[in-house]
Amino acid sequence: QHDSAAVHLDSIAHPARLPEDSRALYGLLRTIVQNRQGKGVRSDSLIRGSYEYYRDASRAGQTSDEALLRRYAQSCYYMALFYKACDSIKQCEELFNQAAKYSERCEDWHTCYLAHTLLGQMNSLGNPENAIQQSLKALDFYRKINNDVSNEVLILGKIAAAYMVSFEADSALAYYRAAYELAEQNHLMESQNYLCICMADIY
Repeated sequence: QHDSAAVHLDSIAHPARLPEDSRALYGLLRTIVQNRQGKGVRSDSLIRGSYEYYRDASRAGQTSDEALLRRYAQSCYYMALFYKACDSIKQCEELFNQAAKYSERCEDWHTCYLAHTLLGQMNSLGNPENAIQQSLKALDFYRKINNDVSNEVLILGKIAAAYMVSFEADSALAYYRAAYELAEQNHLMESQNYLCICMADIY
């Protein structure tokens, strides 16, 4: 319920005056909300401070505090989205890898499957075999929580696309069909239309 979250964040009159730990959490939550509202992460003015705080506080992921590790993994993921928007591929991939590694360690499966999904997408042309493996990992992690069927449809589509780049048309078609059937069951019309185009492209 990101709109409700935004209302609570808006009620904080002077975020810059918050203590350092609260300011870091504010920056992370505000970035998450803006991204889920479809605004993306086009500026690092909020997330960079949060990322640096959690990196230092967690000793770059070496902490035993699971809550702190979770926030570090999330800040890596959203910092990676900023670099992705800037086409800074090396920094982006490195941070997605950090997000995947540490979110798995603290069992933040949502962040984990998102990071693997985007790693697969980034590798789809340069290293299609790795893209397939990353996308399959994303599906495995997704199925630990099954928290958003539209994300499951997305992941199935990414797996299919990776197989398509590898010229494995039968596997690609099987995953596109699975994605389509799931989208149809859940009345995701936009996804159904897109997947029809993808299947037509294979044929």
